[in-house]
Amino acid sequence: MTIKYPSTCIQILSSRRRTLPFCLRTINKYANPGKYPIFIHYFDDIYKSKLRKIIIKAIAGRNLKFMKVPYSSPKNVSEDEMFFNRKEFDYVRNSFPRERKGYLHMCNFINNIYKYKNTEVHKFDYLRVYDDECGYLTDIPFEPAKFISERGIEFAAQFYEKRLKNGAPHSGHLATRTNLFDFLLYYLEKNKIVPKSKELFDCINSDNPKWNFHFLKWADTYVIKTSVFKSKNWKDWITAINASGGTYKYRWGDNEIYTLFGLMNYEYGVYDLGFVKKGIHHQSKFRALQDIAPSIKELNK
Repeated sequence: MTIKYPSTCIQILSSRRRTLPFCLRTINKYANPGKYPIFIHYFDDIYKSKLRKIIIKAIAGRNLKFMKVPYSSPKNVSEDEMFFNRKEFDYVRNSFPRERKGYLHMCNFINNIYKYKNTEVHKFDYLRVYDDECGYLTDIPFEPAKFISERGIEFAAQFYEKRLKNGAPHSGHLATRTNLFDFLLYYLEKNKIVPKSKELFDCINSDNPKWNFHFLKWADTYVIKTSVFKSKNWKDWITAINASGGTYKYRWGDNEIYTLFGLMNYEYGVYDLGFVKKGIHHQSKFRALQDIAPSIKELNK
């Protein structure tokens, strides 16, 4: 009996060449029952034909496709305004030199992935997004896209939790969310939006909303119905984010941009699949093999 699954693709933006084969092996072994196509998007020429063939053969990845994607800094953000030049933050001084500019391009790519040049995500009904150092530990109990499609859910994640260190926001998170709460309030007021999720509504109406903002739950490892990207709500949101320059000025990450969209537009905010909590998926399983992702070759772009 053939099991029918929604049209789905798996996407990984990768620069960690050491971790990628291990990551792919666990996805194919434990979490790709429908044998969905896997797209490896990458910057520069880091996955040349010989290496691609070795990886494909090693994991028996017949549905694996490597796709080089372009990157460039936005015209509305000068080099001096880039996040790595904001030395007022300890996080920047200690952990985010100019050599990590590729991380900003990564955030921009994930935030704008739909119909990004040299991609095929738009051809599918559902998108599953992974980091290249993650890994599965056991079989998935259900196919994520099929599960959410049957329940009318548009936006889900395998991780949805508070990102705290010793019960408080990490200094890096405080730095990388600079001006984000103020921007959110501006966006809600300008567009006359009342958040549909109780989580965000209660935060905004609390006694100390700007601080409580950091105690929201944040999503990662997404499963998304791609029609969301065609909606007016998403187009308005991502257009405003791009116009603000926040991704490059403050390193606003896809975690925050996607999560806030979910909290604004769905009562459930982001549907928590719970794979991380249940020990099924580990988001940094192979990071010991290669920690900080290698940067781009052309730092002037």
